[in-house]
Amino acid sequence: MTKFLALGMPLLDVIRATSSAPANALRRNDLGHLTPGVSKDASIICVKNQKVELEDTVGNLMPFEKNIIPIGTVQAGKLILANA
Repeated sequence: MTKFLALGMPLLDVIRATSSAPANALRRNDLGHLTPGVSKDASIICVKNQKVELEDTVGNLMPFEKNIIPIGTVQAGKLILANA
């Protein structure tokens, strides 16, 4: 997700590209969105002002000033914190 952000993609588009777009590609209408009648699992993320080095597929490094950090998930209505 951070790499998409570093390439200039707006955060909302990053979230869409990593949630509803893959669900649609898999023809899973029950995933990728939070609406009544669908799975209520969700990721909790935080965008931190934090220097990171991002690596491409051939090993080139690109510095970036932000990092998307996983905080936890909500699964079946229960909060599960990352690193817990």
